[in-house]
Amino acid sequence: MKKLQLPILFLFCLVINAMGADSKRQKTVSIYEVGDSIVDYDINFKNLFHNWTSKNLTNASDYKLLNFTFLETIADSSLLDFYCRVLTSSSKWIGLGSAHSDKTTNGISEIKYVVEPTQSNLDSLYIVKNPRLRKLYEDRLFVQEIKRLYSDDFSMREVKLGKVGAYKSPDLLSDDEYKAFLLDATKAERAMGQLYFKQFVNIGDAIYVVHFRYLDKFYSDYVVCDSKTKKVKLDGFFKGVNMYVDVE
Repeated sequence: MKKLQLPILFLFCLVINAMGADSKRQKTVSIYEVGDSIVDYDINFKNLFHNWTSKNLTNASDYKLLNFTFLETIADSSLLDFYCRVLTSSSKWIGLGSAHSDKTTNGISEIKYVVEPTQSNLDSLYIVKNPRLRKLYEDRLFVQEIKRLYSDDFSMREVKLGKVGAYKSPDLLSDDEYKAFLLDATKAERAMGQLYFKQFVNIGDAIYVVHFRYLDKFYSDYVVCDSKTKKVKLDGFFKGVNMYVDVE
């Protein structure tokens, strides 16, 4: 019996290796980068439009990709500051919501990949359910300031480092102190978004916009392309849509 162990083990290994050779490893890649090699900015968007099909996205038919447009190159620091404020504001930034499922029924695999655009709706401040916050949001001047902080009027220079951490627990604050806490917390949140932008976006990068319709609403997704690689480096919506490709 011992003499049979080595041949059987050897045969088993051959079978496993053969199965592994036939099965392809895959990785996820941004939808911008599947297709033609990116040697100029426009190819990102040609790949996007080509790949936006029901084969790759379950709800692709809910969308109509209209066009893409080159806006300008970030020529200097003042233009970089401008786009830092504008593209991180609630009115311009589009986020990505997605759901992925993979189930097998009677040996048939069914994969669903659904995506949808998300945007901040600051009008919801008026219908907040928390009793204390609802009371604070009855102050129209306070709400207007919150909205300003989420607009392109806000600059990270308004933030005083370390100020938010100096507050007591919100439960121990008066209404005026709580308002000040919420304003400073919002400033800190917005400043972090702008700081993130400044870390990734550089002078020389290109700004594009993709116009599309989802269901009955129109959207404009602003995209930053890297001046060196020509690839998309920052985009809240389309860049987060991934496709599976075989690993060579």
